[in-house]
Amino acid sequence: MEQSYPTERWPAGHRAALLVVVRMAASGDANATGLSRGFDYAATGLQHLLRALADLGVPATTAWDEGTLTTSPQLARLALEDGHDIVPADSAAPTINLIAQLTGSAPSGAALPESDEAGDFAWVIAERGGDLPMTEAAGMVTIPSSPFWNDAAWFAPDHPAPPSALLETWSQGLQSVRTNGTLMTVFLHPHLSGRPGFVEAIARFLDEAIGAGDVWIARGSDLAEWWSSSRVPRTVDQ
Repeated sequence: MEQSYPTERWPAGHRAALLVVVRMAASGDANATGLSRGFDYAATGLQHLLRALADLGVPATTAWDEGTLTTSPQLARLALEDGHDIVPADSAAPTINLIAQLTGSAPSGAALPESDEAGDFAWVIAERGGDLPMTEAAGMVTIPSSPFWNDAAWFAPDHPAPPSALLETWSQGLQSVRTNGTLMTVFLHPHLSGRPGFVEAIARFLDEAIGAGDVWIARGSDLAEWWSSSRVPRTVDQ
């Protein structure tokens, strides 16, 4: 049966939603073969990405593992000072504790690989299908992601696609999301998307989303809070 979408699922009359996840972790993406190659550029790439996000006024969710928090806490502080979410990229206790020390409170959400359990998080960004978040029985909000909206699928170091290929595909995806009133979750890895030539393509995509005028660009924490508390219908009628 044809899907029926509410006309205003998102706040302030926005028709669609966009979540930008910046993943500062050396490994963990199931779909990204050889992802850790060139990770030593991540610190530089993150600064390029943070600058681009600041120029556009785009809030993001940054996901960290224990290693990057231990070796580069100053980068996490930069992201925090810019107003971005700081969440764990795994469910390991040391990662959660380091974020709690940095931010002053335990993280409410996480961006987890498929193999990790959600634990006690109020919301998770997960490697699962679907066009919309889902409220689980325990009240946890699960935010879906797509392997095609992950920069690692396009910028693999061995066989990188041209930035224009990512830009075209993601732009078409954004148009579809706007038409259907759904959610687009994009994953960025600073050692890939933060490099010259690639960061400009990401900035152009985000500028397009801003220019559309009907896309709510939200942090994971904001999106989850809206989804769990809004009176707007939160499911797709079948």
